[in-house]
Amino acid sequence: MEFIKQIINRDFLINQAPASDIQSLLPWIAIFSGLIILSIASMLIFRKTNPIIGKIKGMLNSWMLSLGLVGLFVIFFRSQQLSIFSKNIFLGLILATWFIWLIFIIFWVIFKYPNYMYHFQEKERIRKYMPKTKKRKK
Repeated sequence: MEFIKQIINRDFLINQAPASDIQSLLPWIAIFSGLIILSIASMLIFRKTNPIIGKIKGMLNSWMLSLGLVGLFVIFFRSQQLSIFSKNIFLGLILATWFIWLIFIIFWVIFKYPNYMYHFQEKERIRKYMPKTKKRKK
């Protein structure tokens, strides 16, 4: 709970000299590394799916992988105490982007997914009754 209170605190985001000790960066490293691991694991586990589920999987994988990589990039700059990307405001922007992107994905799943799924099921139903090509005997 302390970690969440620290993120929401305005002084934390505007701090000009963010902490660069490894103890304060461990929660961030765990979050961003976890996103990368989840993205790679879901790519390997859920390989064969229907195209609609594949589209959702692609959106979630790109969401997790890109934010994990960008987050680790910012954490690296912070640990090296490079001033350009080590500000806390960049972590706040990453988290804001993360939530906005997640809301977009949820919106797509709630409103667009049923329509895509309906058309996919219709195509599968029609394809079931289409004549099959016969193999020629040689």
